[in-house]
Amino acid sequence: MTSSLTRPVFLSLGDEQAIGNVAHAIVRKLMYDAPLQFVHVPKTAGSSIRGVLESGVCDGWITRDTLYHSPADAPSLLRTGFVHETTVRGYRALAILREPADRFVSTFHFFKHGSDQFPPSPDGGKFANASALLRAWAAGEPSVVDGVINCTHDASRVSVNTTRDYPALEPSQGSGVQLVPTVYASHWAAQALWIGGTDHESVLRTEKKPVLACYSHDPRVLGAELAGKTGCDALRTHLPHRNKSRRPSQFARESLSEEDRALLRVLRRADFELWDEHCGGARGG
Repeated sequence: MTSSLTRPVFLSLGDEQAIGNVAHAIVRKLMYDAPLQFVHVPKTAGSSIRGVLESGVCDGWITRDTLYHSPADAPSLLRTGFVHETTVRGYRALAILREPADRFVSTFHFFKHGSDQFPPSPDGGKFANASALLRAWAAGEPSVVDGVINCTHDASRVSVNTTRDYPALEPSQGSGVQLVPTVYASHWAAQALWIGGTDHESVLRTEKKPVLACYSHDPRVLGAELAGKTGCDALRTHLPHRNKSRRPSQFARESLSEEDRALLRVLRRADFELWDEHCGGARGG
């Protein structure tokens, strides 16, 4: 007679799922002391990642409740930072860092040409390229410093014909011409400010540090790093490119010169320090 100690045990599908859920929770607990909450820093592949999370493939690792730069919340979030807000909600922040010069160029093209979801700024045509805007900013031109980089969200509105030009947008009052809050100021704001707020110098060195991944233009590279840092393996193969800036082909490989990078490093010191510390100073790619 076969001993009960050696008799094989067959689990039902429900039992296997239950055991898997327990193991899942244990591994997550060993990695982090709280569930992760993705925070969408503008121009860091946030729309793509939010789309993945909304599908539920990372449930158990990352909550579907993402935090992002909505027009209503952006002003307060820029003061307190995402780390503080996620901690209050019982989560640990997960954010993407992008090489500052690369992010600046991407933001410029969003500003000048718009994206799949948003129209361009009416002020974008004033600047031939990213370098021209950067140099005007570094020179302290008020129209750029106050009118572009630090402009208020209420001022960041443009009139567009949504029916003709942006059919994917959801009109708040019927179709046709309407005011769309494009929140350009959110995109120009420093990554360090978004993540840590005005107190980012100390916040980013607190006990409950955010989980930071490094942006890559290759979704396979970014997905692999996110999977390794969060435990959600689905991120390796589920990253589409959403809300892509409408960058003309002649600007496809635009980058800042070393002289321009030096100017931007002065203006965005904290962002470069964050990138150098967490991403090894790589240019991204």
